[in-house]
Amino acid sequence: GATVMPSLSDRNSGSDNSNFLVEERRHNRITAQINRSLELSEILSATVAAVRDVLETDRVKIYQFQPDLHGFVIAEARSGDRLPSLLDLHFPSDDIPSYARELYLRLRTRTIVDLESQTIGTIPLHRTDNVPPDYRAIDPCHVEYLRAMGVKSSIVIPIVLEVASDRVNRLPSLQPQEYLWGLLVCHHSEKLVIADGDLELLQAVVDRLSVAITQSLLLGRVREQAQQEAALNCVTSVLHATPTVDLQTALERTVQIFDGVGGRLYLPQDLSADRPIEHSKQWSLLYTCGTQPERVPDVPELSTPREGHIEENLLWQKYLTSVATPATPAVEGEVEAKPWSVEWMRSVYALAELPAASDRDSNVWAIADLYREPLFRSLAPVFSDTDIRGLLIIPLQLGQESIGCLTIFRPDIDKELIWAGHCDPDRRQMAPRQSFEAWRQIKTGQAQAWTQADIRLGQALGERFAAAVKQHRLYEQVQILNANLNQQIHIRTAELEHATAIGKQQRAIASILSTLQQAWDVETTIRTATQEVRQLLEIDRVAIYRFNEDWGGGFIRAYEAISPGWEKIILATKDIWNDSYLQETQGGRYRNRQLSVSIGFLQPLLKKFATL
Repeated sequence: GATVMPSLSDRNSGSDNSNFLVEERRHNRITAQINRSLELSEILSATVAAVRDVLETDRVKIYQFQPDLHGFVIAEARSGDRLPSLLDLHFPSDDIPSYARELYLRLRTRTIVDLESQTIGTIPLHRTDNVPPDYRAIDPCHVEYLRAMGVKSSIVIPIVLEVASDRVNRLPSLQPQEYLWGLLVCHHSEKLVIADGDLELLQAVVDRLSVAITQSLLLGRVREQAQQEAALNCVTSVLHATPTVDLQTALERTVQIFDGVGGRLYLPQDLSADRPIEHSKQWSLLYTCGTQPERVPDVPELSTPREGHIEENLLWQKYLTSVATPATPAVEGEVEAKPWSVEWMRSVYALAELPAASDRDSNVWAIADLYREPLFRSLAPVFSDTDIRGLLIIPLQLGQESIGCLTIFRPDIDKELIWAGHCDPDRRQMAPRQSFEAWRQIKTGQAQAWTQADIRLGQALGERFAAAVKQHRLYEQVQILNANLNQQIHIRTAELEHATAIGKQQRAIASILSTLQQAWDVETTIRTATQEVRQLLEIDRVAIYRFNEDWGGGFIRAYEAISPGWEKIILATKDIWNDSYLQETQGGRYRNRQLSVSIGFLQPLLKKFATL
């Protein structure tokens, strides 16, 4: 099998410390390369390049496990073309069996393969010096696999990271939570003698690499938070740019932030308004942006059946209600239930068990594929003519009050995966791989998963929108109150002006009547009356028309009151007007003391003239 030379501690026990110094320099050299950057791609590229230079192997690669456990070669360094490149290629999950992944994680087992002797050595991380490596015959399938790859010797070191989670564990563990992030793999096209010092060096490199990867992931998280803060600030600035709150523009910005194809902001009308509750949904406000589903054919919840919004569907309404409903206390031994929440509905329909309370840290309903969501099957048809595939439904809540929801739509996407050799990732490899030539696989119409970052951002944006909507409604209420107050002020002012005018007119008439009573002759009385009336009415001419015995008549010039500038006009007109209608009707309406216009306040003056 592959030869493992004496351990580093054994070689350092003697007087000659040259080997120790060499190993230290090699370690420092690689560590320096790793520490040069905080960018993950640069860290991994520097690591494989430094390891390959030190070990002088034909290929060093870092193999990262994806969420579905298939592998991806994320970094690679090669010596010329002795081995083909595997960079950016995907490997099916069954290329590394589950039991092997378990050994890599639990025991940090390192494996050394020698195809010349067809043996594989498994070396746990924490082994005692007196326990030799476990060498056994390699599986024939594994032999064919490496031969097809052109590899005769390999070293595999697991890369294990601690789990980074925002959730609180219900049952604290004495052991740190760890997961298998990937593998550091060294390939050689010839027989390779692996010294114990080489293995210790690789382990030290992986340990330092694990720290660097963790730091880089934390940096990515910080950047993600910074991007979220920038997005929140952008939307918040739009929401509060004007006193009226620009909800439409804020919705459009939010859709852009999530790379969506459309969105909706649904705000049911405030039930405190003077309308029956059963009619309230007919007055709901809806802001839309981009691609939209069809209207729901029938909304039986409304008193008057009609096509309605998707948010008025019973399922949707119950979900929004559950957000503002406190959870009922759980019976001992059971998880507390919140009726009509997504988790509660799944448990009722036996789709899943109720999760722990700590797992329900968000009210956001993230639907990656609406056609694969059983709870959404009644609404799925209204999306069939659109490219909408995923939904992020964000309830808007203030305290125990549900004030609507914000919904983001995402389209389906096309995925391109380049596999190492032709394979069917949905089936277990039944035979050894014959070729690792790159095979391009294109999947069209794939759903996009909503990440935890998306959900956290959606939750934060929901809080901003809820506060803005509340402010918007308060502003509208103030505006309505101001409008009502202004209307009442106008009405009251008009009433006061009318009462003042009537009082002024009554005082003026009283003054005129008092003046008339003090006159000693008819001419003075009439002349005084016409002058007072002209000034009272602020008109240009007041005249007396006198009937003759034949009911003809004319104006009496001596009694006229004329404003300045009208004298020439009056002098140019005739005084005698023998109106045939008045002659035939013997005075017409005037004979019965009727007025020709509505100026009833002159009636007391006319009665006075009649007695003269």
